Amino acid sequence: MPASILACDAESLSPYIAKALEKGEKIESVYDSINWITLQAFYLLIEKKNKEAKCLSDWALQKSEKISYLFGRSESHSRLGGIYQNQEKYEQAIFHFQKAMDIRKYLAETEPSERNIDRYIGIHNNLAVPHIYLGKAEEALELLHKGMSSISQFPDFSDQKKNLHTRSILHSQGAAFVQLDKPDSAIIKFHQSLALAKPVDLNPAYTQKTDYELALLNTQLGIEDTLLDKLLRENNGSAHFMANVQGAQGQRLLEADKIEEARPYFYKSLKTRRELNDSIGIGLCNFNLGVTYLNEGDYTTAKKHFAEAVLFYKNQKQERRLAQLYSSLGTLLEAEGNTAQALAYFRKGYQLSQQQHYLIKSVELAGKLADLFGQQGETDSAFHYERLYREHRDAVSISERESIRLIEAHRSEAELHAERFSHAQERNRLINIGAAIIISALLFLLYFIIRQALQNKKIAAYKLKEKEVTQTYLQYQRKGTFQERGRLADDLHDGLGQLLGSAKSKIQEVKDALTNHHSEIEESVSLANQWLGKATQDLKDITKGLTKKAFAGFGLEDWARELKHRVEAISSMKVLIHFIDIDKPIEEEKELQLILCLQELVNNAQKYSKAPSLSIQLIREGEALNMSIEDDGVGFDVEKVLRRTKNRGVGLGSLKKRVEKKLEGSIEFSSIPGKGTSVIVDIPHLFILKNK
Repeated sequence: MPASILACDAESLSPYIAKALEKGEKIESVYDSINWITLQAFYLLIEKKNKEAKCLSDWALQKSEKISYLFGRSESHSRLGGIYQNQEKYEQAIFHFQKAMDIRKYLAETEPSERNIDRYIGIHNNLAVPHIYLGKAEEALELLHKGMSSISQFPDFSDQKKNLHTRSILHSQGAAFVQLDKPDSAIIKFHQSLALAKPVDLNPAYTQKTDYELALLNTQLGIEDTLLDKLLRENNGSAHFMANVQGAQGQRLLEADKIEEARPYFYKSLKTRRELNDSIGIGLCNFNLGVTYLNEGDYTTAKKHFAEAVLFYKNQKQERRLAQLYSSLGTLLEAEGNTAQALAYFRKGYQLSQQQHYLIKSVELAGKLADLFGQQGETDSAFHYERLYREHRDAVSISERESIRLIEAHRSEAELHAERFSHAQERNRLINIGAAIIISALLFLLYFIIRQALQNKKIAAYKLKEKEVTQTYLQYQRKGTFQERGRLADDLHDGLGQLLGSAKSKIQEVKDALTNHHSEIEESVSLANQWLGKATQDLKDITKGLTKKAFAGFGLEDWARELKHRVEAISSMKVLIHFIDIDKPIEEEKELQLILCLQELVNNAQKYSKAPSLSIQLIREGEALNMSIEDDGVGFDVEKVLRRTKNRGVGLGSLKKRVEKKLEGSIEFSSIPGKGTSVIVDIPHLFILKNK
């Protein structure tokens, strides 16, 4: 092997270089090594071996930047974009594809070889795809239009390459129109793409895929289509492709409420995907099977399939699919009457939808959370999620998606009313006669009901006002007691405590000076020193007792409200709090530790988050407590802060230790810079239940 290769190669890359030499590839320089490695990364990318592909691509990028090899840099960025796209990390994919686009444009203009032109035209399509996944279809179409224009920009480009890029761009335009809910336009683009692909027959799998997407669009439009049946009958595609077709057939039947007919197709698809070890496909099949059982009310079997789907989605980091799955799990738990867990899953799904820019799912989950909190009487949370629901809904309505659906809904409703009107005319004539008599009686009854309701309302308002006055008095009384005890503890510690400490230090100095000279005086000084040590310890015990008493009379709910008033009094932050069934007794020491945790979390949010609003939620489930604190502020790097405070006894490290050691629970920090922070504390054994 040439020395130039050995000088730049890592041990893990040597098998790939050796393979190239065995095939007779000409590798005589570091440039040849980079080209070969990026090609191998491409093959690994197709096989979904993302970890290995990233290792090779990172190496190639590092070497290319070191020797200023522009082509190698563009290839490496392109591979990394594909890897992140496989992992559904679309923002990172766009970053690397854009880097590749900038370099390839420069190369195509300065060195217009067929290789550079081919790469430059192709990168338009690569960059458009993650935009489509993020719901940015309009931007994707603009990129694809530029890609189509660039084909005609280079007249000497081969016809075969022009055909390949044109049909790929047409196919992606079809996908973008699907995203914009323009199925008619999408079908035209897919047919145009097929018209270019079928005559040359370069890639039968490509035409099968396009036939499959056309079948899905026809189903969406309500057109009776036989393409899926044809593909199932022919059964001449790859195992992975046939699993997709089986899943699509099941989905079509499921949407038509033909659950019993749909389920066998999902099971067939699941079997094939298990044989292929297709983790994402296994998760998708289990999700669809869970939906079929959920629709039939078989919650036990639905939970089994949903649980398996969660496992595979988490392992593959499929956040968008997890958001959809959490929504279905929340619906299932709500149907079972388990409101607390349903809320937890809806909130998890909403957070993932926001992180992944999954706007349609954000609208759905915000609406569910608003409705469920409203049913529980948690008005603050209900109003909060109702506001988010409206914001997300208005953002969706910018596209034509909602307007098309509304038009179709109004048209269907108008046709239904027209059909019913002719049947109802005769019946309404007879009903009107009786209605006049009934309305007169109801009006008379309504007068007495309204009068009684007004009286009851006045009484209720008076009682509510009386209760509010009483609570305000007790609150200020407790607050004053707390402040006075805290002040006294501080004064004892800072004043008398320091004085005793200084006196003890001076006596120790006298004792040392008298050693071996005045034994009797030394004995008296030693005794005085012991008394001062005892007095200092007693003072510490007193201040500690005062600190505990400062919280006495303040339950967990009372202290949360006190924190709300305190934060809103000294800042512009709006604090929303809600409780679910936390009126059970708590062991005194654990309650004190929990209050201290809550106080530190709220203080941290008020000091550092710069958030306009903060949400505190306390939910009891049996003996367990779930506490969550969320803000919409600047966020922070959780891992970095935890590492910094791990062994210092302060900050997040101290909080984590207190929760795990003193409360025997767990704490989870979730934050993205610029996206806000969420902290969830779970304590399995906190409340004291009478039956135990």
